[in-house]
Amino acid sequence: MARWRGLLLIGAVGAVVAMVPSAAAGATGNGIATQSAAQIVTTATNATIAAKSFTIVGYARSKGSTTGLHITATSRGDGEGTITLKGLPVQIVKVDSSVYFRAGRAFWTKNGGASAAGLLANRWVQFSAASSNFQSLAQFFSTTQIAQQFLGSTPKGAVFKKTGLKMVAGQQVIGVTGKDPTNGAVGYFDAATKGSPYVIRITSSDQGTVGSATFTNYNQAVHLEAPKGAVNITKLESGS
Repeated sequence: MARWRGLLLIGAVGAVVAMVPSAAAGATGNGIATQSAAQIVTTATNATIAAKSFTIVGYARSKGSTTGLHITATSRGDGEGTITLKGLPVQIVKVDSSVYFRAGRAFWTKNGGASAAGLLANRWVQFSAASSNFQSLAQFFSTTQIAQQFLGSTPKGAVFKKTGLKMVAGQQVIGVTGKDPTNGAVGYFDAATKGSPYVIRITSSDQGTVGSATFTNYNQAVHLEAPKGAVNITKLESGS
């Protein structure tokens, strides 16, 4: 459903978790479990958007093809991680106004040909984060922008229901299901019941595409450096 459409966007950008029921209800902690289902989604979404940093591990699967995502994003828009496209991993670092990525020979052979593979395989490549080809990718390292992409806006007429308390990724959460009546898409949403009411996990199923993402390491310090010796594509193309 649209609120969790970011799971479906992983595959688009790439073109470039078990639930364990809790035996006991436990305390309400931060109070989010007492809210309505719709309020839980809003509260947890707003908290996540305001976080200074977090790590997302997830996947999207469509028509037999799986795209994986493991990234750390920050409120300043810098981050790092790996996107796996049809089994081919691409390492990415976003620092200031540049995006750096490194991929193996198989990736470059498939996406750039033998010449590109010979020149760029296993080397860091530098692009401008403002370039049309990499703007969408750069947004994945901003906590605000990626949270908005993953959590999105509520479709008109969406129906939310609480599913109760359980444990996810070692944390007690309150679960919510959501359904878009216009297309039947279904989403599952888990929010922390202790500490800040952050989103812990979302899953989605929409017109043949399924996906899941787990959010961890909220507000951890993230230290990044631009990879040394990167090939600057702009200079390479201009011959300078």
